[in-house]
Amino acid sequence: MISETQLDTKLSILQQETVNNGGIWRFMKLPIPAQENIEEFLLHQSPSLELRLLPEEGIETYLREKIDKWSTYVGPSPSRTENSSQYERLKLAFLEELLHFIELKGLKKVYRVEGLDNWLKTVIPSGTDHLSEEHIFFTKHGAYVLHLGFSS
Repeated sequence: MISETQLDTKLSILQQETVNNGGIWRFMKLPIPAQENIEEFLLHQSPSLELRLLPEEGIETYLREKIDKWSTYVGPSPSRTENSSQYERLKLAFLEELLHFIELKGLKKVYRVEGLDNWLKTVIPSGTDHLSEEHIFFTKHGAYVLHLGFSS
């Protein structure tokens, strides 16, 4: 089975094939104590937290659209004007492995998250972006964040 570190590396490689030349895309397990109620823990970290539950049905299409959206953010002096010819293949491979990974981890819920930026800055080693979107996958074995973003 692929690890979250390998998924994070594949996401980084995927981003390198986009015109997004300023973001730091990440996939990682969140450091939440196993016995904690994850939703309550996150609300404690950020009282302004908004969790929007996403339906599991159609999640692949939803995530594909989000990756496509963030792949087009471009800053000054782009190294390319369109995503590379490898982009589509790498995106589909990443999504397949991501969905398989979270399925094996026992997916419970998927949320679109807003208002968690300050806490995520302390958790994601590379920090977060000026503009970003996070999705949290709650599983039987912990919570994982998919961070897509752009910084100029």
